[in-house]
Amino acid sequence: ERVEVFVALWLDSKCRLIEMQTLARGTLTQTSVYPREVVRAAIDRNAANVIFAHNHPSGSIEPSHSDHRLTQSLKAALALIEVEVLDHCIVGQRWGTSDDGVAEPKNAYISARTTAAPSIYSMAQMGVL
Repeated sequence: ERVEVFVALWLDSKCRLIEMQTLARGTLTQTSVYPREVVRAAIDRNAANVIFAHNHPSGSIEPSHSDHRLTQSLKAALALIEVEVLDHCIVGQRWGTSDDGVAEPKNAYISARTTAAPSIYSMAQMGVL
């Protein structure tokens, strides 16, 4: 995507997918997600768990300060209705050069070995959540 897109993967109590929902579409550098609307969406779907994900059109997969703040706000709001935030993933494309000079993605969590695959930063895996 050329703009930031924020999605929720709503899960039941056995972590089975209920629905993938786009919560917001933004600009090249930001999107607006409102905890009140996210709580409403969780209730409407009778979700027990959720995984959030959004992309960084810049290609960076490092979470910004606002990514951390939003994750904590959503986690606190959803805890009030007993919905657990399992993860918040950032999808991007970070390119570097391998030892043999071939361009390849670089990131903190998953490195895909093809030029078409995205890189993903998992806040839960990195201990942020």
